Amino acid sequence: MEVFDPHCSVWRTRPKMTTVRKFGCCATRKRDCMLLGGGSYGKMYDSLESYDPKTQQWTTVCPLKERRFGTVACGIGQELYVFGGVRNRDADNPESSQVTICKSEFFHDELKRFAKMSHMAILE
Repeated sequence: MEVFDPHCSVWRTRPKMTTVRKFGCCATRKRDCMLLGGGSYGKMYDSLESYDPKTQQWTTVCPLKERRFGTVACGIGQELYVFGGVRNRDADNPESSQVTICKSEFFHDELKRFAKMSHMAILE
């Protein structure tokens, strides 16, 4: 990971993540950088890791409800919302080409775990 310092106009290297991942997503929550989902080497991840800029350390946090890649996340204050993405329909056969769209989730700060969000109807 690299961080841009706008005062010095330089990029600075930071510690490596705990998990090598591709097609994951990133959001901020309480000043921490959160990386989640994605995959590598034919596997999809449900993992979430958090980078604390004060300690400059990565910490593994609780897993998502579903493994996913190509997702979008948004942090608002103490909350972290995760939307969409896809996963293999057959979890026992990662080579399967059939995929399904993942449900939305949010990180419950008091319980320290993810919960599924109910889908709302779109009004026209």
